Amino acid sequence: MKKRLLLPLFCAVEFFVILIVLEQQAHAYVDPGSGLLMFQVGGSMLAGACFMLRRKLRRLFRLDRSVKEDASQGNQAIINEARSCEPNNSR
Repeated sequence: MKKRLLLPLFCAVEFFVILIVLEQQAHAYVDPGSGLLMFQVGGSMLAGACFMLRRKLRRLFRLDRSVKEDASQGNQAIINEARSCEPNNSR
C-alpha cells in the first residue's frame, strides 16, 4: 500500500525539481486574468472531485444497505414463485 502512495508522490516531486532546474527566463506578457483563469480551473476541478467523491461514498453506503434488502426481497420472490409452480397433489 505504501509503494502505491509513494510512487506518485515521488514522480510529482521529481517533475517539480526538473521544472525548477530547467527554468528559463520568459520574454512574454501574462495577463492578470490568466492567473484568475487558472485559479477558476483549479477550483472547478476541486469542486468536481469533491462531488464525485461524495457521490461514490453515498452510493457505496447506500448500495450496502440496498443489496441486503434486494437480496432478501429477491429470495422471497423466488420462494413464492417456486411455491406457485408446484403441482397440486391434493386429489
